[in-house]
Amino acid sequence: MTIRSSSSWSVRALLAATALGFGASVAFAADPIKIGVIAEAQAIAGASIPQAAQLAADEINAKGGVDGRMIEIVTYDNHSSSADSVRAFQRAVNEDKVHAVISSYISEVVLALMPWASRLKTPFITPGAASNEITKSINKDYERRTNTPSMAT
Repeated sequence: MTIRSSSSWSVRALLAATALGFGASVAFAADPIKIGVIAEAQAIAGASIPQAAQLAADEINAKGGVDGRMIEIVTYDNHSSSADSVRAFQRAVNEDKVHAVISSYISEVVLALMPWASRLKTPFITPGAASNEITKSINKDYERRTNTPSMAT
């Protein structure tokens, strides 16, 4: 009997949803959907993030991937550092050409990466950072976007 944790299910659902967003884009079927995972390799909770992402990718790939495209997980160790996380994010997007990034559960790291995700127009997901500042920033962004004249009906 296999028992699956809800966090494993969440990562699989998250990867599938992220990958589906790229399934409709123009790409060759052989091109993988690359998802960067930036985490704290030396911490138990951090080390589980890339492991869970890889398990989810393996399950999705075993079923044929997303529209025939396999999911490739590219991992980066941020050493629990915001500065190392920013460097890893920039490398992931600019050099390794990932399509999305899953990152740390540490709020300070996520807060450091949010502006970069916006600048580099890269979908960015955190598996558990919970600072109120993250929520406030996202809310402010939505308010700004929905109150523009171009959004008026």
